[in-house]
Amino acid sequence: MKQLARKVSEYLGQEMELDQDTRDIITFGLETLLVNLVGLAGALTLSWLLDCLPVTLLLIILAVVLRFVAGGAHLSSAWRCAILTTAIFPMLAKLSIYMASVLHSNVVLPVILGNGLLALVVFWRLAPVDTPAKPIRTMHHQRRLKKLSMLFALGLIVIQLVLYFTGNIVLVLALSIGLLWQTFVISRPGQWLMEGIDVVFGKVIRV
Repeated sequence: MKQLARKVSEYLGQEMELDQDTRDIITFGLETLLVNLVGLAGALTLSWLLDCLPVTLLLIILAVVLRFVAGGAHLSSAWRCAILTTAIFPMLAKLSIYMASVLHSNVVLPVILGNGLLALVVFWRLAPVDTPAKPIRTMHHQRRLKKLSMLFALGLIVIQLVLYFTGNIVLVLALSIGLLWQTFVISRPGQWLMEGIDVVFGKVIRV
């Protein structure tokens, strides 16, 4: 993957007469993009095999948006993120489908409200969580992302309530689980988990 990204960046560098630093930046960006696409393809393929493709796709879109506004812990390499993406989102999708089959509808409404309240509190206290690779440089940007995080969480609560009263329990629980996952990821225990996964990946598969 890195070789492909480097070939493309070298071609672009020659055509556009770019310096080496710019070519290196393009190489890194292309490699990250390609690896993320591999992770996305892996997650969608696995979810198709497990018969949960639409729910998985919804969870991935939700995670991308929430990660953009709320931040959260990252693994130390794009390949590790791709492997985690392939594994975690089909698993969360299957969990949503299973829970929809066993939970009584009367239980779902408290789940929506309780989970939504938890997310709002955590986002208000912790979001956005930056990383060394993507630092938040100004207080204005930080306040803006915090506000967007909370507005998005409120919007999700409203959407879940609409879906609940129209009887689409699978999507309700998928949104609840997706919101809970992102709430966990920006918390300190979530960061500890990511650090632990990073250590395991480093020792076992070395990517």
